[in-house]
Amino acid sequence: MSESLPHFKAGMIAIVGVPNVGKSTFLNRALGCKLAIVSPKPQTTRDKIAGILTEDASQIVFLDTPGLVAPRDLLHEALVARVRESLHGVDGVLHLRDSTEPNLQDDPAAELLAHSRAPLVEAWNKIDLLSSPQRRALDAALSRRPPGAAFAVSALTGEGLPTLLEALRALLPEGPPLYSPDDLSDRDLRFFAAEAVRERIFELARHEVPYSVATQTEEFIERPNGKHYVRVLIYVEHESQKGILIGQGGELLKRIGQAARREIEDLADHPVYLELHVKVRKNWTKKPGDLKEFGYRLPCGERSRAARGPRRGPGEGGPRSPSGGGAS
Repeated sequence: MSESLPHFKAGMIAIVGVPNVGKSTFLNRALGCKLAIVSPKPQTTRDKIAGILTEDASQIVFLDTPGLVAPRDLLHEALVARVRESLHGVDGVLHLRDSTEPNLQDDPAAELLAHSRAPLVEAWNKIDLLSSPQRRALDAALSRRPPGAAFAVSALTGEGLPTLLEALRALLPEGPPLYSPDDLSDRDLRFFAAEAVRERIFELARHEVPYSVATQTEEFIERPNGKHYVRVLIYVEHESQKGILIGQGGELLKRIGQAARREIEDLADHPVYLELHVKVRKNWTKKPGDLKEFGYRLPCGERSRAARGPRRGPGEGGPRSPSGGGAS
């Protein structure tokens, strides 16, 4: 593709919504490949991930953002800050909403988006789950909206997405591509390796453990003539969570490693040897220093408040010795 093509359009669209409305599913469907973590559990997405859709006459850079919730700890405050950050400088905002919710007007994201200067498009997702009367009611409600303002879609099946994508392209300014046409994301394989491990923890671990987990790729060594070597560290908040995550005889960690390895191999298009280690970082979701190390930025007010003294129940302790290697 030549960057001198006339009338080419390129820009950024932030995807915003509450947890479990299907933001990551939408991103994966729009790109035609698995890029973002998908889980029925809320608060799966923690990072702003750019997914790049390049076509003959346009390039949409989608920003997948964490689900908006009322903050319960510093981690949640960092996630809300990340959503706010994503709204700056974008060419449009896709407000994804859940059509199966009984109150279609109640959405915590609406207040935040009211202050955004970017053009807004609403998409009511999960229409594949609606009964016929529910679908007719939704269609009637959306028909009263201005043209191009709201759409009924299914990110799971793809229904309604072509029309929605056409409306989003209309928001983009004319200009050259922002990324190479061959790029699918602004993130590298190290990032997606850690995300693949975290996704399998959400899938296979029980209760509160996934929400207390952070993953980091410590090593990613590419070996053209052999298996790539990937070492991912898994951080939890408490010793009890470490035991749960490793499982009896290391069985759960082994299952997590095997499933994550297959996904990393698909992304890298190369055989992979994956090694996992679990560490305890006590109460890391409540400590500004730990959050910063894991890549989360807090609002300035929160950093200042945290510097004046610890919050209730911050705990003590740093990284402990690794345990529970899960090699594949």
